[in-house]
Amino acid sequence: MDVLKCKRSQFRRLFTKALNDFEKSELDLSINEKILKLRLIEEKAKPMLEMEETYREEFIKTENNETIINNEFDESECYIDKWRIAESKLASLLAEKDSSSVVNGSFTQIADLRYPKLKLPTFDGNIKNWLGYWGQFKKIDTDPNLDDHDKFAYLLQSMEKGSSAEELIKSFPPGGESYSKALHQLQSRFGKEDLLIEVYVRDLLSLVLLKNSQPKFSLRKLYDNLESKLRALEVLGVARDKYAAMLYPLVESSLPDDTLRAWQRFRAINRGHRETESSEPNDKKESTHRMDLDGLLSFLLDEIEGEERVSIATKCFTKYQSPKPRNTKHVGFKNREEFTQAPSASTLISTSEKNPNACIFCSGIHESGDCFKARKMSTKERQNAVQNSRSCFLCLEKGHVIAKCRRKTSCVICGKKHHILLCRNIQAGSKSPVSVNIRKDESKETVTQRDETLANLARTPNVLLQTLMVTLRGRDKKRQARAIIDSASQRSYILKSTADEMQFESSCKEKLSHSLFGGTCTDIINHDVFTVFLSKTDGTYHCNFKALGQDVICGSIPPVAKGEWLQELRENNISFSDKNDGPIEILIGADIAGKLMTGGFKLLASGPAAIETKLGWTVFGKNDALGILDPPEKKNILELQEEARDHFLSTVKVNEEGRFQVSLTWLDNHLPLKDNHDLAVKRLDSTVKRLKAEKLYDAYGEVFNEWKREGIIEVVPKREIDLPCHYLPHRHVVKENSTTRIRPVFDASAKQKGSPSLNDCLEKGLNLIELIPSILHKFRMNRIGVSADIRKAFLQISLYPKDKDYLRFLWYGTDGKLKYYRHCRVVFGVTSSPFLLVSVIQYLLESTLKELNGNPKYKVDIIEQLKKSFYVDNCLASVKNELELQQFIQVASDTLATRKLELRGWEYNDPTDNSSSTTNVLGMVWERCSDYLCLNSTNITYDLPGILSKREILATTHKVFDPLGIACPVTLIPKLLLQRLWKLKLSWDQEVNSNSKSEFCKWLNDLKHLERLKIPRWLNYDLETENVSLHFFCDASKLAYSAVAFIPVQTRDYVQVHLLQTKARVAPSGRETTIARLELLGAAICARLASSIIKEFEADNIYFWTDSSTVLAWIQRNEIWDVFVHNRIKEIKQLTPIESWRHVPGAMNPADLPSRGCSASYIIASKWWEGPEWLYLSPEEWPKEDFSADEKEIALEKKKKIVSTLINLNASNLVLTRFSSYRKTIRL
Repeated sequence: MDVLKCKRSQFRRLFTKALNDFEKSELDLSINEKILKLRLIEEKAKPMLEMEETYREEFIKTENNETIINNEFDESECYIDKWRIAESKLASLLAEKDSSSVVNGSFTQIADLRYPKLKLPTFDGNIKNWLGYWGQFKKIDTDPNLDDHDKFAYLLQSMEKGSSAEELIKSFPPGGESYSKALHQLQSRFGKEDLLIEVYVRDLLSLVLLKNSQPKFSLRKLYDNLESKLRALEVLGVARDKYAAMLYPLVESSLPDDTLRAWQRFRAINRGHRETESSEPNDKKESTHRMDLDGLLSFLLDEIEGEERVSIATKCFTKYQSPKPRNTKHVGFKNREEFTQAPSASTLISTSEKNPNACIFCSGIHESGDCFKARKMSTKERQNAVQNSRSCFLCLEKGHVIAKCRRKTSCVICGKKHHILLCRNIQAGSKSPVSVNIRKDESKETVTQRDETLANLARTPNVLLQTLMVTLRGRDKKRQARAIIDSASQRSYILKSTADEMQFESSCKEKLSHSLFGGTCTDIINHDVFTVFLSKTDGTYHCNFKALGQDVICGSIPPVAKGEWLQELRENNISFSDKNDGPIEILIGADIAGKLMTGGFKLLASGPAAIETKLGWTVFGKNDALGILDPPEKKNILELQEEARDHFLSTVKVNEEGRFQVSLTWLDNHLPLKDNHDLAVKRLDSTVKRLKAEKLYDAYGEVFNEWKREGIIEVVPKREIDLPCHYLPHRHVVKENSTTRIRPVFDASAKQKGSPSLNDCLEKGLNLIELIPSILHKFRMNRIGVSADIRKAFLQISLYPKDKDYLRFLWYGTDGKLKYYRHCRVVFGVTSSPFLLVSVIQYLLESTLKELNGNPKYKVDIIEQLKKSFYVDNCLASVKNELELQQFIQVASDTLATRKLELRGWEYNDPTDNSSSTTNVLGMVWERCSDYLCLNSTNITYDLPGILSKREILATTHKVFDPLGIACPVTLIPKLLLQRLWKLKLSWDQEVNSNSKSEFCKWLNDLKHLERLKIPRWLNYDLETENVSLHFFCDASKLAYSAVAFIPVQTRDYVQVHLLQTKARVAPSGRETTIARLELLGAAICARLASSIIKEFEADNIYFWTDSSTVLAWIQRNEIWDVFVHNRIKEIKQLTPIESWRHVPGAMNPADLPSRGCSASYIIASKWWEGPEWLYLSPEEWPKEDFSADEKEIALEKKKKIVSTLINLNASNLVLTRFSSYRKTIRL
């Protein structure tokens, strides 16, 4: 069957390749070329059809599953249908060729003309575009050569993706019988004549409104718009003869004023001529309106042609004339597309644009109003300069006087109509209007200026900017904010939101155009001018200045990072204030920055420079010590984990209470963590509402009171409430059988739109889930199993003060007012907390080993065992006897108690205890009396919801937590079901079909049998054994591939076989994968499974078993294989010894069951976990190595080699020129 399937795949590939080639170039081919292409497809199709028939017959003989047979036949029919369509095209082309041939005498001449490719019209659901669309698609609709099935396909393709029209057509089932209904529904929705008439009449009205909003627009464009709408109305039956009285006023009202006056003069001159043309008295009025409408359109066309002739005549000689200088100031505001949007979040930057107009004061190339030389002149000198240059006294531009100036502004000092440079009310002794104390009404606006900001704010981590922390002083509140000093910005700015929060009042408004980096400019932006009150953080300096309001100042700027400069600053007694993250709220520009400088300067050896200001020290410049030339590349997981480990070791310490104190593992260059106070309040109100409904409010609050008494949390001082911080929303969880019935759970993954969560900014460290199988293996090694856990483990580890404010939360006090708390200990729910707890325990145990220095030995052995026995706060181990048990409990408890970590809840198996008590161990249930492990089925719900969806199936499947894979064959069934549902492209919440629902219900109801699935905890590994071996099996089917590990323990009297671990993977659902490759994938995961288990057990022998002779050949032969096989064989050889691989018949392979899946009742009946029977026998009775490999299948994966052939290009062509017969030439 595999050979037939391989041949069929090749025939299908050749057929599909030829068909795709034809379809891609079909529109560019002539009739003859199309026929040739289809003939070629016919040659490829014939052997494919024969092979399809042969494969079907053989497939029915070997396969009994009706569903698989149906799927195979459906796939086969798809290829047959493709050929039938191509065959019909060939027949129609042959008929067309015969009918279009012209017979003349004894020959037929066929004329093949290539026309441009026609694009299928598309309709976007806009009713205005219906007439144009239908005019083109109507040809397809009326084509008799197309059947309704093809017409429906064209109709669907002509709908624009994502439009309402496409949704309408898709609502019909595809097929010819739906075409007429779909087309009728489309016409009734978008092709109603009365609705289309209203649309085009309203468009005519919009032209009237356009005239009022845009006084100047193209007459040609207006004429084209009028004609297009009138023609559309005629198509809809609104003839000009009947509706001219309605259309004429609309068209006339849309004309520009000058054109309208010219039309009225033209109409008056030709009035007599129009009256004589209407011969019928009854039709005189109607005819007059029609003539007026036609005459108006004809008049417009003449006007347009006249303008175009004038334009042609004048523009012919413009290339010989010198261009007239343009005022770039006006050009800039006219062509608004040249401006970028308002100052971006990442950069505030700019240079000045060159102005070709000369300044009237100094003849320089800049705006006259920006001239610095003019500011040094007296008012009389400036007035004389304007008068001598014949410039306007208001805008300072040449070519007009103040009476004809279009600018509507006035002087901001005296309110009169002149430029501010020419105002006579400037203070005596000052030649510059800048020093004038301006007091205007708040609603008064100043003249438009251009603000140039030259700094470039790029996110380069090794360049430090002049940031500092300052104190904002409002009317009734103070708080700290981040500021940046930008000496290349002409003005200072403050965030509007900050100004509103601090209740700063706007004294006036200014219009500014920001000139940005690269020469671009923004649109004119209206800024409020605020008076900002600042103080140094220690309160030793106060100041105030004017700043413009701005929505966003700049992008995220990290605070001064750690580096070598920190030690240099400490050595020079320099402290800087910008240590916290947050947005930049104030930009101090060149207008203020110079007044804040004290002259203090220190160049650091590591590169940056420290500059002292009256608001504190700032550090800026490039950090040469980092050696970073380009942005750092994304680090892999191992590097991040190693960095987290290094960070922990460099920051962990023991505080005055004797507890470990740690720092949160912040990610480098993470996004700024914003204040989410509003989100926390909203979530708090929701939690309180539920607590009161469940009557748990007081009990929940008592938990916080207890934490406060124990120092786990603390109240945030009022003076620190406004510091940068982050709040953790929380909710309650109730566990009836737990020592703590109600407990808070904090959500560190909560985020606001556009900002990260706390967990997004932290490195989570090692993936601890991968440690569970290893801990369980050690738990099964010795006769006595023992377990314990640490009381409130996370809450016993203190935090650094700098991290506490990012772990705040809200709660209501007894007075009903909102109270601010923050955590002083590690919080459960933060992504880095498990890593910190595990690191603390390992750090404590390693420190204890160093202190013991090898003595006493039993303590050293116990500490070494403890290092491999912790999963977060759970301790799981095994010992050989009761003495070791007591020593283990004593040493473990004493060691952890030195750092306030209390091990409690010690439990172990006791054969004399007849109670039916059980213990949860890492997700499994341990029956201590019988000493068996079984799955925890308490979380499984056997009642299905009303609507069974993929989400429900996945959620129910994952409730079967099976870290060792003992129920792997059972849990494979829903995974295969989900894979099939995925191919149907159902949404997560869409209901599955009835067959899938019944299949899942059958699996779920049968799942109750898993309660009887139990495996021995003790492997008898610590007894006096004669031989201990490890056996790893792998297998694959079309559905999945798997690997299984067993450990036979042989003593003098008996042999016991125990299941260690199983892994199974669903086969890839993409392109078809051969069984041999799936077997190889099984061997690969078998090698990975072995690499982790071999470390835990000291075995005398290790064996690897597979039932695929092809995979064995690939592993054992030293040949060059194809990429897929080569990569996996390379990994297998690195992890396992080649000589340990053996062949086992498929019927004797225990990995067969997890590769196919089975029900829970079947696995209980088979006792699969006890291993194959032949493992209990001596090695001589194991399966023999007698098998034959399929060399053809093996050779399919050999890497193709390149063969070079030398060709003599100088060979004589004498033979080819001597004989005219091809056959004679070949013989010679």
